[in-house]
Amino acid sequence: MQIDFHFGATYAIARLAGFGDGDAQVVAYAAQYVDDSTTTGFIRFDNGMRFYRQATAHPPLDLMNANNDVGAQSWLPFHFLPGNDGLDSPAPTGEQYRHRLVCRPDSFVARAMMRDVIEAKTSAPDHSLHRLGIAAHVFVDTFAHRGFIGERTRFNGVGRIETAAGQGLQRMPVPPIGHGQVSTYPDRPFLHWRYEDSAGQMVERDNPSDFMAAAHRLCEEFQRYRLGDPDAPVTGLDAVARDRLSTLITGATDDDGDARLRPWLAALAADHFGFGPSQPTYVGKGEGSWKHVALGEFYLGWLQAAQRDMEAIPLEKRSLLQRVGAKLLRVGHLPVRSGVPLEPLQALPRRGRGTALRRVQEDPAAVRDLRGLSCGAAAPASVHARARVLRACAPGVRS
Repeated sequence: MQIDFHFGATYAIARLAGFGDGDAQVVAYAAQYVDDSTTTGFIRFDNGMRFYRQATAHPPLDLMNANNDVGAQSWLPFHFLPGNDGLDSPAPTGEQYRHRLVCRPDSFVARAMMRDVIEAKTSAPDHSLHRLGIAAHVFVDTFAHRGFIGERTRFNGVGRIETAAGQGLQRMPVPPIGHGQVSTYPDRPFLHWRYEDSAGQMVERDNPSDFMAAAHRLCEEFQRYRLGDPDAPVTGLDAVARDRLSTLITGATDDDGDARLRPWLAALAADHFGFGPSQPTYVGKGEGSWKHVALGEFYLGWLQAAQRDMEAIPLEKRSLLQRVGAKLLRVGHLPVRSGVPLEPLQALPRRGRGTALRRVQEDPAAVRDLRGLSCGAAAPASVHARARVLRACAPGVRS
């Protein structure tokens, strides 16, 4: 799922479950930030204290995505929670274990996670709302990411992809990591589609039904959290709330999550759900973000210095992600803001990043440009690094 659900819908569902505006904003912010926390490492303070950050996501074209050890710290626990085949039993070794890594909607594992969060409301109350928001992200992603594994594995490989009406959809030319080869189709709430899985079977996907099921179950878990009882009988969404949510889930049909968020924000401001006009805001990075609030102007100065340092790196020494952005800019696939080219793809706002990646996906010439990065003048000097780029960006191309 993307920001329209993780922030907009999560805020609305929290309010419908009985949370006030302030608490609902905390929960929704934490839920969305799981997708935007891409930095790992220490924050060091002047007094010698340190805070270690764990990335919960990585940029789409980051080579680290191909490292399953890295994925075990981000993709598996935060985006593709293993479903354990729906069983409450230890996972065996071998191929059967691999199958138990497949993400399953509303699995025993997902429910156990929510139980832990609800019980921790009393036993560990500090930051319990933030914990709830993070868990909410993981929980609803089990509905959208069903059938995929949060690591690089042949089980994620797909063949033909098409809409329910039979119109072909583009397969992304990337390694089989998560749902990467089916692009963001699982995250588009309005889409009815199907794909051929690694076993050659056609899998039907009804995103509106999946998203509505996720919304109802999330509301139930939010209600239980407020009661402080993971076993409390609750009602979830009533019929009126379901209808109002469904209107937004199916009505916003833009491919970009930020564009789909706008109708949610407009509906909340217009009191679409009946709990009063609301204006939740989300700033994931930069001025107004939680890091800015926590670290002050030092953080903004650090961001500017980091950007200057990145721009000073010669193109041939930049990371793959940075070089992809520069390459696509030169061939006309990335936007230019205010007359200033934004070379690194990771420097783009989320909407610009999504636009660039969709153009890569839809334009064969852009795909060739992307693959050309691994064999052109900008290729890494190390033979081993060059091989890694080739394997990650051009599957099937021998190094």
